[in-house]
Amino acid sequence: MNISVLFAIASMFSAGLNDLLFKQYVSKDRRKGVYIALIGLVWSCFYLVRGTLSGGIHFDNTTLLYGLVSGGVLLAANIFLLEGFRGVDASVGSTIYRLNFMVVIVLAPIFLAEQLTLWKVAGLVFAATSVFLMSWSQDSNQGTKNQTLSWFIILVIMASIFRRLMGFFYKVGAMHGVDYNSFLLINAFFWLICGPIYSVITEKDLAINKSIILYGIASGLVVVGITSLLLLSLKYGEAIVAVPIAQLNFVLTMVLSVVPLKKRVTPYKLLGIICAVGAIVPLAFASLH
Repeated sequence: MNISVLFAIASMFSAGLNDLLFKQYVSKDRRKGVYIALIGLVWSCFYLVRGTLSGGIHFDNTTLLYGLVSGGVLLAANIFLLEGFRGVDASVGSTIYRLNFMVVIVLAPIFLAEQLTLWKVAGLVFAATSVFLMSWSQDSNQGTKNQTLSWFIILVIMASIFRRLMGFFYKVGAMHGVDYNSFLLINAFFWLICGPIYSVITEKDLAINKSIILYGIASGLVVVGITSLLLLSLKYGEAIVAVPIAQLNFVLTMVLSVVPLKKRVTPYKLLGIICAVGAIVPLAFASLH
């Protein structure tokens, strides 16, 4: 097993924990903008210290460009995810969200010179089927099952698309030789600045309490793990291999949400999980040829 795969697996576990933290956070009426800012604060402090100790922070034009673009799409992805998690189960939302590797199958042949093979097409079909099944796996007692539920699912799908764009720009940035500490520090600053702005515009309140602080610190540390490990995985391996492995975290999220949160495993949900795993198999097989 090469080092890229190991980093991708570690990123997968971090992402699974992050999904549960997000779902638990939005289960009560808490301020999302301040929460985002606290994540950015923890994240930026980590890379500011790490970058200073490892030779300094370097903001060249390439690092600045890809740092701002990737930071913006990642911020959008997580705002969509937080909003979407208000209306879907953690396991359902996580599965749809982590199927964002479908986007790389479209972008990779165009921008990364990676071939679109039959195995990759098969993976895309399984992934699309999984999204369809998971979108119908909600319990009927969770509120209005038509327009309201559909809106939350759309938000999670949007989060998925933006999250994959972030991974794409991470890969392109790595190919162009960005300074990793500075690159991720820019991502963090983006969250730190835009979190309060989002809060003022949408929530009209910057109130903070102990619960928000604790969740912000915990999520900040987990996000550091997700982004750092994913970037390292993409540095040492191909996107078509690293990204699908990293997205397997929805299986972990489902187990964690079923046991402590006592979420019911419906037939649609189970079939959706099976199809999602089925999407990984042909993609992984394609990466070996």
